Amino acid sequence: MRVRWALWLVGGCCIPGCSLAGYVGQNAVNESAAATGAARVRRELRTEAEAMWAAWVESNGAAGSPGYADGFVDGYVDQADNGGPPLPPAVPPPRYRQSAVDQTAQGQSAARDYLAGFQRGAQAAVETNRRQSLLVPLAIPVVPPENPVQVVRPPVRENPVLP
Repeated sequence: MRVRWALWLVGGCCIPGCSLAGYVGQNAVNESAAATGAARVRRELRTEAEAMWAAWVESNGAAGSPGYADGFVDGYVDQADNGGPPLPPAVPPPRYRQSAVDQTAQGQSAARDYLAGFQRGAQAAVETNRRQSLLVPLAIPVVPPENPVQVVRPPVRENPVLP
């Protein structure tokens, strides 16, 4: 019975005029290529961020906390990959919230260090202008409208009289 349903489903997709099989194949190829490319870009950005952090540690002579370093790398990657304002997330990632140790003063200090490092890493990405090299320029020229919209406001009455 299952074989009959499977054959009916596969056969239905191959009927001329039905392009479901073609769309499935196209999506499988395109989506896997897009995901692979995005993962490659994030790996490269992470490598750059780790190198920037290592250079900062070498120049300042202090390593900082592990949470700060982790946040710095994540902030740099997030800002360069996604853009937006260089602000930390509302809450730290789950790795700073899920264990019993994270509920102690030491765990909360690590979470605060992560958020501070995230903001500094995002700011470093803004300062290096790294995101601009990842953006693709549009080929369509932006043409302003010939007649800009003019807003006309009605005159204001001095003493409006109600009927």
